[in-house]
Amino acid sequence: MALRLLILVALLLPSVSYCIPEEDIPESYDSLVWAFYEKHTEARQFSSHDGRNIYYYLVNQDDKSAEKAYVFVSPGRTESSFKYAELVYDLYQEGFSLILIDHRGQGKSNRLSANFGVSYVDTFEDYVKDLEVLFLQELKLDDKPKFVWAHSMGAHIVSRFILKHPTYFDRLVLSSPMFDMKTAPLPELFAYWLFRVPSLLGFGENYFFGQTEYIPGEVYRGTSSTIRYEAMIKKRNQYPKEWIGGVSFHWLAESIVSCEYILERAHELTQPILMLQGGSDGVVDLEGQTYVCQKAKNCDLKVFPKAAHEILNEVDVIRKPAYDAVLSFFNEHWQAG
Repeated sequence: MALRLLILVALLLPSVSYCIPEEDIPESYDSLVWAFYEKHTEARQFSSHDGRNIYYYLVNQDDKSAEKAYVFVSPGRTESSFKYAELVYDLYQEGFSLILIDHRGQGKSNRLSANFGVSYVDTFEDYVKDLEVLFLQELKLDDKPKFVWAHSMGAHIVSRFILKHPTYFDRLVLSSPMFDMKTAPLPELFAYWLFRVPSLLGFGENYFFGQTEYIPGEVYRGTSSTIRYEAMIKKRNQYPKEWIGGVSFHWLAESIVSCEYILERAHELTQPILMLQGGSDGVVDLEGQTYVCQKAKNCDLKVFPKAAHEILNEVDVIRKPAYDAVLSFFNEHWQAG
């Protein structure tokens, strides 16, 4: 009760932004953000349902009595958890403890293919089973609220988890969620068989046409912020083995199947959702996002017309209002109660 009263009082006070201005990133990222991340992050691992080692990371509040809630950060495809060091820094200052994961096949977690740098998974259900082991077996969280901040493929995975465990998380922020694949100008059915046939012929782990391993410095930007992009590229290049590159034939085929699964069951998503959509997203199809948000029972779609795929890695004029929306959405949990 005392913690609840403190939180309600804090919500009534003027908000303080802990976001680092974009112009300060070149000098502050290593000395402040990265230093904080390394100091406060505890790396752990567990053996998943099929024996794969999956890495996850805990960032606990030093003062547990001031801890408001847990935020699970679910990265997108290719990404290691450390990409979200700036978000971790921001949310920690607001009283949140954080849990991050390296999804199977990326980060420090076990690779699934002889092609070390390729995106491959047998089935998207394996990603979900990893979360089940993490949250239902590995972690013993107390009864504080449990929120989600998830990006792209990470948002897709969390959505599938929620369809199986609808009451586990209290609030979801889905940033640029991967709910539909960009296959234009090819019809989706044609694209599916273009991906599936090589997989059936034994080439499923091979890179799709034109895709390659991660080449340091040569990666889709996903943001109009040159400053944040360069800061992340610098960090990626220090840890190149934690990043992966292009997609495999099999991953693409399975992604279409999994997207259809979510689209068909979107109406079963019942908890509060804040969906962040970038109007200039060049990675995922926006129609799928809009459709899911319309079908879900309690979804607020916020569109940032000039944002690319990585909304919280954008220029300040985009990132700051997006971050403020996330923070307000999380805080609404106590206001609504």
